Amino acid sequence: MAENRTVSIVRRFKGLYDTGRPLVSRLETPPPIWTKELVIRNEENFHRFVDDIPKKVMDFVPDPPPSTDPLLRRPPIDFESHMLLVIVVPGGSCALGGTA
Repeated sequence: MAENRTVSIVRRFKGLYDTGRPLVSRLETPPPIWTKELVIRNEENFHRFVDDIPKKVMDFVPDPPPSTDPLLRRPPIDFESHMLLVIVVPGGSCALGGTA
C-alpha cells in the first residue's frame, strides 16, 4: 500500500513562460482551457526550462523592459533533496513553480 506523504513548498516563483502557443486577440474565440504540469528533478532539465522563460517583459512592444523573473538568474537548487514543480496555466502563459 502506498504511503501518504506531505510535500512542503520551500520557495514559490511566478512568471511568464513561452508555451509555443500563439497569443489570442480579445476578438478571437479563446482556445480550450488547458494546464500543463512539469516536474523537474535535475539541473539539465531546469536549465532547459529556464531557456523558455521570456527575457523581456513584453516582446510585442518597442523597447520592452527586461524581465525580473528570479528564475532567469538560475538560482541553485539541490536536486538531491528537492524538485521543481511547475504548473503552466492559460491566460498569458503564466507559470507557477516552487521547489519542494
